[in-house]
Amino acid sequence: MPKEKKQKKIKHTRNNSPSDSSNIRRQTPRGQNSQDLAVVLAPDPTLSSLKLVKRRVNASSPSHDGETAILNNTPVDNSTSMYHARQVTIRGDTFTGAHDFIIQNANIGDGIQREEWRSAEQERRAREERINAEERKARLEARDEIERRTEEERQRQAAIVLEKLAGKGLPSAMLDSKERTYAPACNGDTRRTIRSRIVKWVHGKGENRRLLWLFGPAAVGKSAVAQIVAEELKQEGLLGAVFFFSRPNNRSDPDVVIPTLVYQLALWNPEYRRIITQKLTMNPILLSKNRRSLFHELIIEPVLALTFHQPPLVILDGLDECRDRDAQCEFIQMIMDYVKEGKSRLRWAICSRAEPDLKSVFFSEDCQEICLYEELDIDHDEAQADAKRILVKGFEDIRKRFSDQVTQDWPAENDIQVIANHALGHLGFAAFIVRFVGDKEYDDPSGQLKVCLKFLQCHGTPEFGLHPLHALDLLYTQILSDIPVTIFPITQRILGISFLYHQEVYDALALANFLGLDRATFYRALRCLHSVLFIPPPSGAGLNRITAYHASFTDYLKDKARSGKLGLNEDDLHLHVALRGLRWLDLSRDGFAELSWAPSQVIRLKVLLGIYSTLFESCWLACTRVPRPYLAPLIEALENFDFGLDYSGQWSSWFRALCDFYSMACFIGPKL
Repeated sequence: MPKEKKQKKIKHTRNNSPSDSSNIRRQTPRGQNSQDLAVVLAPDPTLSSLKLVKRRVNASSPSHDGETAILNNTPVDNSTSMYHARQVTIRGDTFTGAHDFIIQNANIGDGIQREEWRSAEQERRAREERINAEERKARLEARDEIERRTEEERQRQAAIVLEKLAGKGLPSAMLDSKERTYAPACNGDTRRTIRSRIVKWVHGKGENRRLLWLFGPAAVGKSAVAQIVAEELKQEGLLGAVFFFSRPNNRSDPDVVIPTLVYQLALWNPEYRRIITQKLTMNPILLSKNRRSLFHELIIEPVLALTFHQPPLVILDGLDECRDRDAQCEFIQMIMDYVKEGKSRLRWAICSRAEPDLKSVFFSEDCQEICLYEELDIDHDEAQADAKRILVKGFEDIRKRFSDQVTQDWPAENDIQVIANHALGHLGFAAFIVRFVGDKEYDDPSGQLKVCLKFLQCHGTPEFGLHPLHALDLLYTQILSDIPVTIFPITQRILGISFLYHQEVYDALALANFLGLDRATFYRALRCLHSVLFIPPPSGAGLNRITAYHASFTDYLKDKARSGKLGLNEDDLHLHVALRGLRWLDLSRDGFAELSWAPSQVIRLKVLLGIYSTLFESCWLACTRVPRPYLAPLIEALENFDFGLDYSGQWSSWFRALCDFYSMACFIGPKL
């Protein structure tokens, strides 16, 4: 028998262990290291011959051409369990005659090829993961950039809307405004009972009455209660908005109320701000609509889209000081209609005097079903105790400020009681006495207290049948009587322009220059009025206006029955304003006029611009208010006025009105 090459027979045997992953085994010749050769079959059972990949691990190992292998084969079809045994010979790198088997593990040998494949696969997957991660990162960054730009645009539009609302509204009527630095306030014990009831009403989840009216006479603490309740609810996040009316401080225009409330609600709630921003962006002229439309579109509709854990409170304080009586009733009626529909998600508190017009609305049958009423009585024990408490606290502060002038037991308890008896529960009266005694312009608290006590004792204890502010009127009379007669007409003109012409741009410095007063004359005319007026110091005269601490003082000045000859001489005031206005317009012929009080060149320009910005309006209004007996000097001034000057621009309409008035005055003049 010829010598033949040794051949390894390949036997097909049934794999009794399906979990065995080594379905191809290679028989290694005796004496040969099994780590020398790695064999890998291409895992494609359709090939008639399977490609062998041989890798020599040890360079010294011989070739294995012609070797045989035993394949542990698995069935192609489990249902028939067909197995074929065939001898397979390795020829070069190929199994010849191999078929009818499936290779479950294509990696054969010492594992070197497997590790290379695994490493390459891991590198490929890592590369794909890096690419996917970079793509995800890029998508996220693009999304974040879009969101950032969208948010920036939203914030930009919101800022524009807020600025527009602030321009249409009145920031000085808000809770923490600079103009309300000396707003009436009460300490922790003042009006505690009624404040507790109001706060409890706000917190009450089952309370269906969403409207509250706090009413009472002047100077009993309504604004003080509103102030401290607003401060407390603001800390709890339950204050939506406030508006503090004030006639003497020019916070009486009904058209600025709704924009002011909307501005605060937009700051309070981001979702409400988004809705308002969208509305005003889509309809830029929305704020030019009437009050009822604004109330519906900017308050009712947006609030209905919100969800509150507890309804926030909106406060309108001093509604009776709104200069339009019809508007006062309109605000109440709008709120009533809103609350009656059962859709109100806000609580409303209105504080005012019990004026006849307001009483007729609040005490109507419809209102009584939805309104809670709180009255501040001046003859209530708590009110009188509160007035005395204000006196005690006020005198304690004066002792600290004037510790070198008064003793620790000043003033006597009996003196405090005398004043408290005259106060009759009027918190405004008690606060006024404290300012009067502690007036730093007089710098003599003991002397001021003696003047106060002597005056009150001379007039006796007031009776309840007198005017509610009879005691205050007596003190106002005393204060104005102390002003020297020679300078009192100037004082009246300063007060008249401050409280009759509503010139919000006329700060103290502009007012003095409009009247042609230097600094010394201006402050001398106001020296006795620091207890009833906030008078800015010279350093702040170009920034702040003269304001009254309480509306009762301006009411006193306007009511001749109460103030007599010490009140405002309106006829003289209108004539003087008209003549001064014509004088300022005439001075514009050669440029801006010189100022009587100009601290610096920069402030000089600001003052001039402030005066001229409303000059025609002031002059025209004053001319129309001058009574017939005073027309002669006005007509003479108009005859000498140069109407040929160019008063174009923002003054054109006022100039035409002034010309019409001049024609009318000239027609009336010969008949005087």
